[in-house]
Amino acid sequence: MILWERGQLGLDDPVSIYLPEFANIEVLDSLRDDSTGVHSALVRPVTIRHLMTHTNGIPYGDIGEERFAKLYAKYGVNDIFPTDGRSTRENISRLTQTGLTHQPGEAWTYGLGLDVLVAVLEVASGEPYAEFLRTELLDPLGMDHTAFVLPPEHQADLVEVWEKDSAGVWQKHKHPKYTTDYPLRSDWPMCAGGAGLTSSALDYARFLQMIIDRGDIPGGRLLEESTIDTLLADHAPGLIDDNWHQGLACAVTNEPANGGFWWGGYFNTQYFGNSSTGEIAVLMKQTYGLRNDNTSLTFYEVMNR
Repeated sequence: MILWERGQLGLDDPVSIYLPEFANIEVLDSLRDDSTGVHSALVRPVTIRHLMTHTNGIPYGDIGEERFAKLYAKYGVNDIFPTDGRSTRENISRLTQTGLTHQPGEAWTYGLGLDVLVAVLEVASGEPYAEFLRTELLDPLGMDHTAFVLPPEHQADLVEVWEKDSAGVWQKHKHPKYTTDYPLRSDWPMCAGGAGLTSSALDYARFLQMIIDRGDIPGGRLLEESTIDTLLADHAPGLIDDNWHQGLACAVTNEPANGGFWWGGYFNTQYFGNSSTGEIAVLMKQTYGLRNDNTSLTFYEVMNR
């Protein structure tokens, strides 16, 4: 949104303006047994707005569509966390070989649009995303404990990930594909927009407070008030149920008097904000098993009684 305010990109810009490899991407209609696909042409280009609203048709594989999990394995796409020395742009270039699960703007599919957005932002800003984020957002907000790769002085603060075994006993999580020490790996430069940024509850509260304060921050302003309105507006009308709508990279309640916005993370992290009451909440559990944990839902219900 900072670049949008500066006129360096538009929400309805085709992604191919910044990433030419998107000019030839198509919809995957079906997947053959040999993992080759049957494709059809796009009726409209993928835009930045599509990337920010999960309406782009680029699903997750491991936590999304099985056929795309197969394709991501075939083309070596990292679809959640970094695992090696590839750059963000290299990963996205591999991604474009797989196709979309539906036409852009015609359905809501949770996925990798925000990862593609990182590559777009690097082109639009002319600098690596981690550096742009540090200069333009993290430092102005005083988010000193937030980074894709933790500096040595903060590495001991990283909390290990835990999960329950079949007997309900807590044990350290061992993911079959990803290692959870990626925040310590300076040799893994890939920055994902949907996962991988490590933070503290206090740091993230500072970010949420900026939204509650409509772009105002101590000592100045980060975003215009009208930009916060744009951030929280409905950008996928008709594609979500009646209880909430898709803002730009966030979910927003459809009850104007409530003013709530929220999102969650892979290791049972969750934030809530309420523009009407000024309340914010950050939950960071660092546990594995999204489908088996409704702590955040319970907390949200208590918060909104």
